[in-house]
Amino acid sequence: AVGAMKKAYRLLSIKCHPDKNGNSADSKKAFQFLVSAYERLTKPEQYEEEESSSRRAAPKKISRSNQGCYKTIIHCPRCNMDWGRKELGLEDGAYNWFMMGIREYSCGRCLLSFGCMTARHRCPHCKKDFDYDPKDYHRKIVCGNPKCNRPFGFMLYHVSNKREREVRKEQKALVEQ
Repeated sequence: AVGAMKKAYRLLSIKCHPDKNGNSADSKKAFQFLVSAYERLTKPEQYEEEESSSRRAAPKKISRSNQGCYKTIIHCPRCNMDWGRKELGLEDGAYNWFMMGIREYSCGRCLLSFGCMTARHRCPHCKKDFDYDPKDYHRKIVCGNPKCNRPFGFMLYHVSNKREREVRKEQKALVEQ
C-alpha cells in the first residue's frame, strides 16, 4: 500500500510539476496541494496532533449582529468636543473598549480624561443626550426623548481576541499603578 502510494505520487508529481507546465500559477498551486496531501497521508499522526491542539486552542467566538446598531456620537463632558473621529487616529476597537468601560480617553481640546459613564452620549436619530451604562453595550435601547422614542444598538467592531487581551492587560497594569 505504501509502495503503491509512492508510485502514484511520483507519477502525479511529474505530470503537475511547475517546471513541466511552464511555471503557471495553477500548476504551482496544484503541486503544493499534492505535496501537502502526500505528507498528510504518510505522516497522519503529526497532523492529527496539530489539528487537535488547534481545536483546543481556538474556540469559536460568537459575535452579535450589528443590525440596527450605530457608532453613537460621544462628546467630552467638559468642552463638548466629539470623540472618536477618524482624524484622531484611534484603532477600530477603541469604540468597543470605551463603550464597555475598559478604557478612558483624554480630550484633545481640554485634556480631560473621561470614560463611558462620564461622557455625553447622543442618540443617533434625534441627537439628544441620553444616559449610558456599559451594561447596555450588547443590548438595544430606546431613546428617552419622547419625540424620538426609537430603538438603537451600539456598533461592535471586529477586534482579534489577542488584541483585546492586550488592551485588557494594559488597562489592568495602568489601574494597578
